[in-house]
Amino acid sequence: MTDVPFGVLLSGGLDSSLVAAVAVRHLAGTEAAKRWGTKLHSFCVGLEGSPDLKAAREVADYLGTLHHEFHFTAQVPTVTECPGHFFSIGANAD
Repeated sequence: MTDVPFGVLLSGGLDSSLVAAVAVRHLAGTEAAKRWGTKLHSFCVGLEGSPDLKAAREVADYLGTLHHEFHFTAQVPTVTECPGHFFSIGANAD
């Protein structure tokens, strides 16, 4: 039993695709499916347009998961964009 819906991190590679496929098959007859629905959530994180996102989307479509993508950029933040506590992490080290 679970208190919240659950999902898998899907990269589109062999390992995560197999884990997702097993989870989809297993979810169908569980109490969690009765409570949260029979569709497994899948998640992928990557750069916009990356091959990993494309592969994960293809696997998610094939398995019928509720797929969520999170995109990030390769832009490095400037010093003024970073909170001050990042610069003081090691300041008190002995």
